[in-house]
This record gives sequence, structure tokens and C-alpha cells, in this order.
Amino acid sequence: RVEPMIFDRLIPRRSAAVPDDRVLFDSGYAILDLALEQIVDTVGRHPAETGGALLGSYAQSLVTRFVFDPDATVTGASYVPSATLTDVVQELERAEGLQFKGVVHSHPGALSNPSGPDHHSFGVGLATNRELGRYLAPIVTFATDGPAANRLSLGSVHLNFHVAVLDAFGDVVVHRCRPRVLWFARD
Repeated sequence: RVEPMIFDRLIPRRSAAVPDDRVLFDSGYAILDLALEQIVDTVGRHPAETGGALLGSYAQSLVTRFVFDPDATVTGASYVPSATLTDVVQELERAEGLQFKGVVHSHPGALSNPSGPDHHSFGVGLATNRELGRYLAPIVTFATDGPAANRLSLGSVHLNFHVAVLDAFGDVVVHRCRPRVLWFARD
């Protein structure tokens, strides 16, 4: 389930900084090119701080679909998923046997790392979706500040991949990662 940010829930106490960019965490995830195209065609065509949900197979760590959230609460500096997105994700889970895998959202400029509120929302996502061991959280940017091992650039849209996990103490730790891309739609 995708939940709007609710601050009175029990969530991890703190979050660790994003580790060094030279070392990528093996998230175990793969993503279909069709899901990437859905991200580029929606988040990539809107102002910063828009987003949506990643879904995929229960049996695998494979992202097969992206659902854009046109009803999200957004400002120039924040994205909060809507209750409508939660409903759509839950319906897709029931009707198509998909599993929620995480949330994509965009940042302004070249701000490719998760913010403090992002860390908080990753913790909420992990607490709400206890079956997830890993919460995939790519950040879309429209500019870059140099090369990054976790970045996949598709034209002027840059996906900066991160995955959040809970450590042994229940704290959120965010790692840079680079899922495998499965290119099926391309010739």
C-alpha cells in the first residue's frame, strides 16, 4: 500500500546518510524498459516534485509497471502521494497480483539525493508495507551535477536510483543502487 505521509505512526528513529557514490548496493531489483518509459512519459513531462508508485511481481524483485499520481499533494519542494494512488495500487495488487515496490518522485535541478523528508517517507513506506525488505526509491532529476554510478539517463530525464532498508535497530538506511534494466520493447 502507498500511504500519505502520516507523522503519528511508529517509524524508525533516525536514518543514515546515503553511502559513498563509488559503492553501489546490490538491491537485487530489475526494471522493465516499459516501466522506465512510463516514468519518462509522466514524471519526466511535469514540474519537479511529482511521482507515483512502482509495482511488480510478488515472486521476483522485478518492477513491471509505474502508476503516475496526478492527485498528489505537491509543492515546489515536496511530493506527498495521494489517497487515490493508494486505492489504485491496492486494486492493481488485488486484480493483477502485483506488489507495491516503492515510489518514484522528482526533485528540482540536479538534487539527486533523498532529502530528510524523503528518508522519513521511506520509513513510513517500509513500516506500512512490512512484507517489503527493500523500498525502491528512484529520484528523477532534469539536470546532473556530474556522473553518478546510480544514474540512468534517458534523454533529459535522469533516474537516480536509491533503495531503503531497515537495519537491525529498525532505522532507515538509504543506499545508492542500480537495478538491471530489461530492454524488451527496443529493437
